[in-house]
Amino acid sequence: KQQGRHLDAVALSQGPGSYTGLRIGTATAKGLCYGMDLPLFAVDTLQAIAMSARQRDSDAGSETLYCPMIDARRMEVYTALYDAHLNQAMPVEARIITQDSLSSLSAGREVVLCGNGAGKCRPMLPQGMIRLMENIVPEARYVAELASDAARGYQAVDLAYFNPFYLKEFQAVVSKNKLW
Repeated sequence: KQQGRHLDAVALSQGPGSYTGLRIGTATAKGLCYGMDLPLFAVDTLQAIAMSARQRDSDAGSETLYCPMIDARRMEVYTALYDAHLNQAMPVEARIITQDSLSSLSAGREVVLCGNGAGKCRPMLPQGMIRLMENIVPEARYVAELASDAARGYQAVDLAYFNPFYLKEFQAVVSKNKLW
C-alpha cells in the first residue's frame, strides 16, 4: 500500500451473467483501476459460486462435483462443472434444463446444483446422485480469494482490452406494448 491508499487492487466477477450487470460492474472496476492506477483481477463467476457451495457443503465427499447455475431466462442457465478442488470438469456453456440434461451431469458421481438458476431444476431432479443447495451466490469473499490466487500468478487483466464474459450476444427486444 502507498501512504493514504486503501486499495491495492480490484477484483471483479467477470461473468457469465446479466449483460447490464456485467457492463456496470466492469465499467465501475475499470474506472477505479484507471483513476487509482490499480491492477484488475477478473475471476469466473461460476467458479466463485462453486467455491461458495463447496465451503458451505458439510455433506461433500472428495469426488463431489459442483454445478453452479446462473439463470439465463426461460429454462436456460449458464453453467459449468467443477470438482472439489475447483478444477473445471465441464466447460462453461448455456444449457437448456431438461430431465436428460440433468441426468447426463453425474456420470456416477454426486453433483451439487447451486446458484440462482438451480431452483429451475427442482421439478426435474432425477433420483440419486444430484442434489440442490439453495441460497448460494458468488460472495465477494470468494471472488477476492480467487483474485488473490490470480494476483500471486500476476494475472491482472489488460484494462484497455478487458471485456466481461457474456457467453451469449446481447439481444435487444422491442416491447410488445410498443408495437403498432
